[in-house]
Amino acid sequence: STRTRRLTEVHTVQESRGLHTDIARLDDLIEQNARRWADYANEIAVNAMEFERELAELDEQSARLEGQIAEVQSNEKKMIEEIKDTEEQSKEWEKKIRAGKETQEELHISKDAIATKGAEKEIQRTKYRPESPVRTQEQLPRDTELAIRKREDMAVKHENTEYIKKDAGQNGRASPRANWRRR
Repeated sequence: STRTRRLTEVHTVQESRGLHTDIARLDDLIEQNARRWADYANEIAVNAMEFERELAELDEQSARLEGQIAEVQSNEKKMIEEIKDTEEQSKEWEKKIRAGKETQEELHISKDAIATKGAEKEIQRTKYRPESPVRTQEQLPRDTELAIRKREDMAVKHENTEYIKKDAGQNGRASPRANWRRR
């Protein structure tokens, strides 16, 4: 029994040495596993930081692009409005040009237009004809009165120059009365 005991002890010692080896191996594996977890954690943290940085850059880029898109859309709306205004103005000008051409064609159609113009002129002449004798009757007394005044003024001037000549011949100078008449 000592032998068995010793065998058991040896066996136990051998088992305990095997257990120590197994425990040492397990400790090494646990340490390797812990290092790997730490490496993975660092790698995940680095990747997360890079991802956040890239995400921030993409957000900035997105905001810039959205601003540019809004500006382009605003410019597009303005350009569309300008194009519509220009089209409307163009249509108005086309209508005016077309109306002008039609008017010119109607005015220059043929001899009928010329005859119409001649008739219009004749109508205008006849409108003024009845008034012209009346005007002449009113104008004649005015003209006569004007002619009489002119003759009177000329006679007075002639008379003054005759009197001044007579008076100047006697004294050698003009009389104050002659000067009065000149005024």
